[in-house]
Amino acid sequence: MKKFIAVLIFILVSSLLFGCANDKSAEESTSSDEGIEIHLTRHGKTIFNTMDHVQGWSDTPLTEEGREVAIDLGKGLTEMDLDAIYSSDAGRSIETAEIIIGESGHELELDAMHHFREMYFGKYEGLPNPVMWDDIMDLIGADDMNDVMTGGYQISDVINAVAELDETGEAETWDEITNRLEEGLENIVSIAKDEGHKEIIVVAHGMAIASILEMIDSDQGIVHVGNSSISTIKHLEDDYSILGIDDMKFVEKGRAE
Repeated sequence: MKKFIAVLIFILVSSLLFGCANDKSAEESTSSDEGIEIHLTRHGKTIFNTMDHVQGWSDTPLTEEGREVAIDLGKGLTEMDLDAIYSSDAGRSIETAEIIIGESGHELELDAMHHFREMYFGKYEGLPNPVMWDDIMDLIGADDMNDVMTGGYQISDVINAVAELDETGEAETWDEITNRLEEGLENIVSIAKDEGHKEIIVVAHGMAIASILEMIDSDQGIVHVGNSSISTIKHLEDDYSILGIDDMKFVEKGRAE
């Protein structure tokens, strides 16, 4: 009888422990199934943006207008449950990210990563944008900028055209850019999984963000990415999807407060 009771107790305890483990596993699975949302934000408007000059690895500070819009964005993100914030290592992205942290009220530490830099445009760095775009359009056979944006071209076509046009051989190719962007995303997703992060801001650049969107959806085409706009992607089960592009609703929300 004592032996029977001991066996019965063992079975009951094992069932309880196994049940708890299953509950915990189910909770972890449910949490994981929620995915990770990454809000790709373009930096605020800079001096070179205002002058319409090429700005890749070259860098200029935010203008007063650029700072004001970044402030609006930060205020608009107050109610979002942000877990982490990253930026490229360019001064304009860091400045924008620091404004967002200050205005949103989130106590977050900024992590600046070189992976999210803008494209390096080689010989075109700092030149007027029309000079570069005229050369690009001649090479790819586009009639004008409207044709570039709506004529079925991809951001990869533009990037590889710049690399081909740059006799110095320094401008980045599509493969070079996407390799570092992919590595950057893998790094922050890995950290997010370890730390349980669900909502992340990445302050980056127009061409970099457009490249990430094409990496996810090769049929996306060339998209406009405005200063301080947000394009949201979601990581779920080792795959990415696009939730929104060039969204200014958070800026508008912050401006209305």
